[in-house]
Amino acid sequence: MDPVLIVGGGIAGLTTALALADTGRASIVLERAAVFSEVGAGLQISPNAASVLDRLGLTDALDRVAVVPEHIVMRTATTGTKLATLPIGRFCRSRFSRPYRVVHRADLLQVLVDAAAGSPLISLVVSTDVTDVQFGPAGVKVGAADGRRFQGGLLIGADGVWSTIRTETLGLPAAVPTGRTAWRATVETAALPDADWASIGLWMGPKAHLVHYPLRDRALVNLVAVLSEPMAEKSWDAAADRVALDAVFGEWADPARAAIATVRSWRRWPLYSSRPDRYPADRPVVLVGDAWHATLPFMAQGAAMAIEDAAVLAACLAKAGNPVSAAESFQKLRAKRTRSLVDLAARNGRIYHMSGAAAFARNMTLSALPAGRLLSGLSWIYGWKPPPLS
Repeated sequence: MDPVLIVGGGIAGLTTALALADTGRASIVLERAAVFSEVGAGLQISPNAASVLDRLGLTDALDRVAVVPEHIVMRTATTGTKLATLPIGRFCRSRFSRPYRVVHRADLLQVLVDAAAGSPLISLVVSTDVTDVQFGPAGVKVGAADGRRFQGGLLIGADGVWSTIRTETLGLPAAVPTGRTAWRATVETAALPDADWASIGLWMGPKAHLVHYPLRDRALVNLVAVLSEPMAEKSWDAAADRVALDAVFGEWADPARAAIATVRSWRRWPLYSSRPDRYPADRPVVLVGDAWHATLPFMAQGAAMAIEDAAVLAACLAKAGNPVSAAESFQKLRAKRTRSLVDLAARNGRIYHMSGAAAFARNMTLSALPAGRLLSGLSWIYGWKPPPLS
């Protein structure tokens, strides 16, 4: 049986390799960079994603690097008024028997790299820029810029939001800019003003919002500020001048404004989005993660959807055997759910950035709704579990 070729060695690609290995299927992970690394600071692992990592035997390793916040606190930006406190920790443990975790991206990636490196079914290949894809009766052949070639039975595009497998191999529309940028920084908790930095915080303001949560045994706080502004450069790690932030957040309430002022170095990237368009399943190729359904971060489900994809695709291959049939089954099983998450995240982005009367109505609604009702509306997301493998 030819191995599966996975283009992209981020969270989507490595989790997919591990999920395939769990079913006894070999894979080769082709990573463009010289080392496996993640750009960015934090991400959130909700119970739906954790259910996949549990199956892969990664729970203990994840718990060693993750933090479990007990609450999500939602506030208005200009006054700091608390709109809602959601007991996310208690809710997830009681409803789904799993905690809600936050983790540094680099730490999660290292957990995945270590697990993949320890699997005899996974080959990790770095410094491999895929430039050519050819399909034939024997499967798929992939050529790298340095002349190396790889052959497999299935090609998986896990190469992110600006996926070339999506656009060049499958001819799907590229992800589109959303007119928003995200600014990220990590700050030592001890350097921040007195406030509740142990919780997940969401501050909502006109055309901007701020999210923060703890990392690395709560010694660090991850700050992500999202602005409604254009950015032409395609970069995950552009240096950023804080003048734009000061103009937007200068009138915000403490401690949000003070936290932003504490940061000396920001990194900035444009937010892109793509819908999980169907494509003809007539060749052994499939997309996972942001390569297929790049979602805005307003539901904190981007990594979770990629992790879910890995489990579903592995199950499809285990059942179908034939890569083309498995790719078709995978699309049918994942299209509706991922499209719903893409749409929900886009809607939340509009809600978070409301101003005037619309913001007033939003604030009144959030203040009036019981926390349990707000959280129960997320059960269809967090309650998902991976399909059986047989």
